[in-house]
Amino acid sequence: MILENTLYSNTSKTFMNPDTNTTNISNLINILEYWYLDGDSSHRVLDGILSPPSVCGSIQLGEDHRLWHKQETNANTDQSYKEYHRIIHYHRQYIINQIGVSNLDQLLRYETWITGKIQGQKLFKYIKTHKLLSDDTVESITSSRNTSELYLCISKNPVDFLFASTNQPFTSCVNLTSNHGAGFYMGIPEQWVDPFKYIVFITPGKLRSYKIKGYEFKHFKYIQRAIAYTDGKRIGLGRAYPQVIIDIPSNAPKTWGIQPTTDSYEDYIVLNLNVPIIYFENGDECIAYNDARRMYEGYSLNHASGSPIDINWSNGFENLDSLDSGEHEYVCDSCGCRLREGEECSVGDYYICEGCYDDNYSRCELCDEIHHRDSTTWIHDQPVCDYCRTEGYTYCVRCGEYEDNDNVTRDHMGRAFCETCRDEDLAYCDCCCEYVERTDTYTIKDETICDNCISHYKNS
Repeated sequence: MILENTLYSNTSKTFMNPDTNTTNISNLINILEYWYLDGDSSHRVLDGILSPPSVCGSIQLGEDHRLWHKQETNANTDQSYKEYHRIIHYHRQYIINQIGVSNLDQLLRYETWITGKIQGQKLFKYIKTHKLLSDDTVESITSSRNTSELYLCISKNPVDFLFASTNQPFTSCVNLTSNHGAGFYMGIPEQWVDPFKYIVFITPGKLRSYKIKGYEFKHFKYIQRAIAYTDGKRIGLGRAYPQVIIDIPSNAPKTWGIQPTTDSYEDYIVLNLNVPIIYFENGDECIAYNDARRMYEGYSLNHASGSPIDINWSNGFENLDSLDSGEHEYVCDSCGCRLREGEECSVGDYYICEGCYDDNYSRCELCDEIHHRDSTTWIHDQPVCDYCRTEGYTYCVRCGEYEDNDNVTRDHMGRAFCETCRDEDLAYCDCCCEYVERTDTYTIKDETICDNCISHYKNS
């Protein structure tokens, strides 16, 4: 990962290592089929997962497609202090009655929190001595006191989009367990292929675990997050979830180019960008959000287009097992897209979509079976599977081409030559009746004699 500020050495363990990121990406590919994308979209989304597109020139993402910045600790960013402040403020009337207004003001100061002292005493001893808070409340505050370091991240890593709300301290319509009834989580793949979108989040850096369709993911806990939109130079932020806790534009490095925005952030963003669009298998329902203003409008389930989609989206992503009335009976073993009956191509016990077949498979000219191109050799401009090649063809040592076994000649050392290379490079010895290199023969009385036979021939 790339960090703008140097991290303390003892914090690096809280960040995602390359193996964990690789496992996340592999698991994400395994669950891709449950977004029910058509073949073309499935390929484009798969490409977006493996190589997330990025167009903003003001940032340079790391190998994990993230860029980090350590937040300075202050009253606005220190989460443990904010919780402490909230609790003291909640009990303010009782505290005023105990120690007076001026001492309450001292308790609320960030300097008091940072130094841990008030009026020459330890802060929490002072609170306990004056019985300002219960012992359990004091314990809950002290236990969170050492977790105030926060990090700002701008990311194009697809897993960070996947957990924009799922398994977070807050929720939104893209939560995979959402009961909103409109299945907004089905639009998440668009964010992976849209080069104009990033996710910006603030995190303490520690990882959480969550299983989706039986696959375990590791993801960051978000204190605050927002989708970021860029015109390639500047970045504007969408709505902050759960709310604006930290003003990201003023806390982010200036080199990132994050602009101050208001609730009408879409007025700033360059709209109607030429962004790739992905579709459901039926070809009607558009998942893409072409701009910030119509973030989810493209994903409408009002069935105005007569779409065959028929599913209770409010069950959540985990319960999605079919897109419509049993029509999608096959899953492409290569890319994971769903196939209707008649669209599938059978390869042994597997099914392959047309796109993957064109890219990766061929039908053997001899046995008429479908094979992966890694197991296929092109011979005389025709695909031949490994088995048929071994049984019916031989490799010419001179030109490097495969030739039909019936048209191959072997020399005195057992090497195989095609007819063309045989005629050009070999000669038939009339003495030993073997083919040898033409340069190793002599012509005597219209007979061709090889080096090995010449002495015997002269003595005969």
